[in-house]
Amino acid sequence: MNAQGPRLIVIEGKLKGRVFDLTGPTIMGRQEGVQIPLNDGKVSREHAKVYQQGAEVVIVDLNSRNGTLVNDAKITKRVLHPGDEILVGETRFRFESAAAAPSPAAAAPATAKPAVKKEVVDLTVKPPPAPAAPAGAVRSDQIVVKDRALQFSKFKNRKGGGFLFGDLTQRSLGFQILMGLLVIAACVLFVLLGIEVAGSVRGGG
Repeated sequence: MNAQGPRLIVIEGKLKGRVFDLTGPTIMGRQEGVQIPLNDGKVSREHAKVYQQGAEVVIVDLNSRNGTLVNDAKITKRVLHPGDEILVGETRFRFESAAAAPSPAAAAPATAKPAVKKEVVDLTVKPPPAPAAPAGAVRSDQIVVKDRALQFSKFKNRKGGGFLFGDLTQRSLGFQILMGLLVIAACVLFVLLGIEVAGSVRGGG
């Protein structure tokens, strides 16, 4: 849409639907030669004047007999804003001033990109916490076993066992059988030697 200057649109009265562009100072009244002629007995010859003052549009009442109303309030001088309604006699105007439409790029609000939240994931495998030991319990890493003391205790507490028998009891079954056979053989040998010695003694006697 192109830029459109200020203008007055008649919304009530004999000139309803007419549009008056405010390209310069505009006088409305009953007098011939004015920019907006109004054939109305309630309107003065030069009733009101609309003109541009800098960036603003101003309306001034020219000491009219019945006055000029803006938004149904009597005024002497007032800056007009888009949508204001002006009543002069029996004619009602609406003031419009459309600025140049912004370009599509400017009109469309910039879409803000959502901030990407970086999450650091800890992939380290952590061992589960060790259960708390009950009060007074002895941990396994505090137990020190001394093999020699344990063996000595077993040997010492065995009833009726000498060194040989005490040591044999801690040997394997095969070893115990072998030692038993050796003891039996030694006994048999000892008996045979005794018999031979006894026979020699008798023969000599």
